[in-house]
Amino acid sequence: MIQTVTLLVLLVTADADSTWQALRERYLDLTSLSGRFEETLESGLDGDARSFTGNFSVRLPDDYRLEVDSPQRQLIVGNDSVLWFHFPAERRAVRQPHGQAIPLLAFLEPLLDPAASARLLPDSSGRVRLAVVQADTLMATMFDLVFELDEAATRIERFRFRDAWDGNYEFRLLGQTWNPALGDDLFVFIPPPGTEVEGADAVK
Repeated sequence: MIQTVTLLVLLVTADADSTWQALRERYLDLTSLSGRFEETLESGLDGDARSFTGNFSVRLPDDYRLEVDSPQRQLIVGNDSVLWFHFPAERRAVRQPHGQAIPLLAFLEPLLDPAASARLLPDSSGRVRLAVVQADTLMATMFDLVFELDEAATRIERFRFRDAWDGNYEFRLLGQTWNPALGDDLFVFIPPPGTEVEGADAVK
């Protein structure tokens, strides 16, 4: 009986390792990605939950554009030097130095980390779910990171994690287009006339 259980554990571990390595190798070939997203954020302070939907365009390693359409319109544009938040209804924009990661792209860093690994989680739906094991837990900014893969187990369709303040994030990535040609203009933001600009080195 002990030998049977040990064999099953070894088989599950081997399956998790092979799935993880195949997934990682596929994402190493990723240069750009676009589609729609659904985000749910539950605060770790008061349990308040908020949901967001919109479109995303990402060009690795540093360029991204999020067009949030619900609950209110918002544009987030980042590149290797600056990060913009635009609130068109308020005619307001915030400019910040680049350097902060956005939750939508949180899955990429541990996935591309050669020291990270994963273990399979049970799932009655038949989908592959992977619990990510990060090598440097002291430097980790995400905890309890879980990937849910598509039916072919070749791409991430959903992921969730907890941050250092016990906030819970869940994302769905819908209608993904891999390695589309994305122009430079997508990742540049110029405040429309009449927009109040705030933030570091604000340009009006």
